[in-house]
Amino acid sequence: MQQTEILVGGVSTSLSSVGANGFYYDFLGPNEVSTGQSYQINLVKGAQVVASYFDDASFQNSFRDFNIGELTNNSNKLNLANTTISLNLRNNGTINLDGGTIFTGFVTNNGTINANNGSTEFRGGGDFNNVTEINNGATVNLTAGTYSINNPEVFSVNGVLNNMATVNLSSSISGNGMINNNAPGVINAGRTGGLDSINPLFMNSGTLNIVGTRYTLNLNNSASNEGTVNVFETNFLSVASGYTNNGILKGKGTISLRPNQAGQIPVPGVLVNNGRIQPGASPGTLTIQGDLMLTAASTLDVELESLSSYDVLNVMGNATLAGAVNAIQFAPSFVPNVGDTFTFLNASTVNGTFATVNSPSAFGVTSSYGANFAALVASVTQVPQVDPGVLVFNPPGPGGAGTGPGGQTSVTFNALLESAPTAAIGLDGGLELYLGEPLTGENRDARLLCR
Repeated sequence: MQQTEILVGGVSTSLSSVGANGFYYDFLGPNEVSTGQSYQINLVKGAQVVASYFDDASFQNSFRDFNIGELTNNSNKLNLANTTISLNLRNNGTINLDGGTIFTGFVTNNGTINANNGSTEFRGGGDFNNVTEINNGATVNLTAGTYSINNPEVFSVNGVLNNMATVNLSSSISGNGMINNNAPGVINAGRTGGLDSINPLFMNSGTLNIVGTRYTLNLNNSASNEGTVNVFETNFLSVASGYTNNGILKGKGTISLRPNQAGQIPVPGVLVNNGRIQPGASPGTLTIQGDLMLTAASTLDVELESLSSYDVLNVMGNATLAGAVNAIQFAPSFVPNVGDTFTFLNASTVNGTFATVNSPSAFGVTSSYGANFAALVASVTQVPQVDPGVLVFNPPGPGGAGTGPGGQTSVTFNALLESAPTAAIGLDGGLELYLGEPLTGENRDARLLCR
């Protein structure tokens, strides 16, 4: 039978018992491992670790470095492979991960965690307060729970980090590996002031929120977005050279595209949008520091609340337009007057036009362009079109209002006017109405409301 040992002060102490999934060990005896002593545990072949408590848990904790429901590691070498840790884990020493380990409890790292090989999974959340290294050849999967990365030392990814949980990031991540923020994963990056950097490749198909106040997150390597990126007000997302958006970019902050310094003359960074851009936070202004290229697949949403409150996209470089722009009636009560203008895009230069301009149902808009701006101009009011065969108009009968065939005193209906009419609107029964002129004669009690 293969034996696993705990080393106490250089003397091996044997542990006992075989479980169905390999070796199953209890830490026995309150005095076998004293506080402050170094020890080593090697778990292999599906071994599991549990903490056993007897009459006085607090007394045993003081000698055995266990807390209730928690495994505390003070060893300088705890090697884990092909095992499941179901307790909460507090690491004050060093843990080496060689693949196949699953943590289902909450992990607090105040020491060093080295993911050396294979795949390790975290399911219960955790605080990475100190050194965490994901080395080349290792993969760490955060599949559930909430995690904080706020270590003052280093969080390094030279392998692969896959996130499908929630991560609160307030420190930098070094390394040359890859970070995949996969749906439904959420990364909330931010604090009050300061700058953090993500050096590995960063691919987002989940949600990246840039939160905090006057905070900057640098993406120093290749990056792209297939999910949602939300840059909150006063915050910056800074991207090396170019950035491709195939998902949603939104917010009231700033997306900064750092120039490419490879040649003698810096080349401005470019945001290529194949997805959707939603400036503002209902409504507001989103700023792009660099050039913007809207492709044929691009969509730009512009919310209109009033003549002084609507979404704006400010581009500090050149803007190339294509795709669609959607005018959205943000306030249901707001209907602009014909000719009201909303300058929703500003740039150093503007090239091209939008192929499609979509109006809200309550009013129409057209597009207008200048050398350094694009605007929406309100046109005629729009309401849903009514099939003429649906409308039945019952004028008053001989006895006055309410005595017609239908007994109706008035009829109100909607009609779609594509342009200002210059001829009469004819109704069965001989009633005619000219816009702006009162009804007279026998038709004076009828009303046609055009909104």
